[in-house]
Amino acid sequence: MDNTYCGRIAGTSPLFTANEEVVAQILGNGKVFGIYETMPAWGREARQANPGISHTEKVICECAEENMNGADWRMIWINGFSFHQLEKQMGHSRAKQPYFDPNYGWWMKNFHDGENWATQIVEPGYRLIDFNGRFPDRDWAHQEQAISKLGFSFERAQEQVVIEACCSIRKISKEINLLLGWFHSGPTRPLDDGRHLRVSNFGRDGWRVLTVPADRVGHHIRVVLSKKTVQS
Repeated sequence: MDNTYCGRIAGTSPLFTANEEVVAQILGNGKVFGIYETMPAWGREARQANPGISHTEKVICECAEENMNGADWRMIWINGFSFHQLEKQMGHSRAKQPYFDPNYGWWMKNFHDGENWATQIVEPGYRLIDFNGRFPDRDWAHQEQAISKLGFSFERAQEQVVIEACCSIRKISKEINLLLGWFHSGPTRPLDDGRHLRVSNFGRDGWRVLTVPADRVGHHIRVVLSKKTVQS
């Protein structure tokens, strides 16, 4: 795909790179949140950056087809914030959305303990994420089995990526119903007790971060899927 910057008239449409424009034509309206929207939403300057998209057009077309059958695949630029960086930017004041629920702030005390899961950043870049939570009413092991049956290219989305993506979308489009009232069961095991990290957006109560045993089952415990990127 060509990386040429493709500006649009301010106030009518998002500013897309040419690559993002191609993806938007495939996925449809409101399914692409590019670098020129998401970086300013977090107070960062894009500086005419034109990053490539590591997902193939074939994969993007497959996501568009799944969207016609109930999925909610979107492509979004991820800055790569850690939990620590997200907390510093979002805070935990109920007067300012989006924020982290202060009643679930157990993980914030670990920031000064050196490198750990809460301070780990992720690789910046585009992510294909399905925000239609899958595999409720299954424990961790059975969710893993269901993911593996989908194929090698599917994986559980990283928890901090899910939070950043949802907050970017909220900042840009004002959409607030992503992960509203249910948990994403992610890949991180923050402690040595076998429990997995789960994150959820509970609307006016803010984002909640907690750990849950792997054998816990519930309709509100689901999986946000991500497509693995093609390594260059």
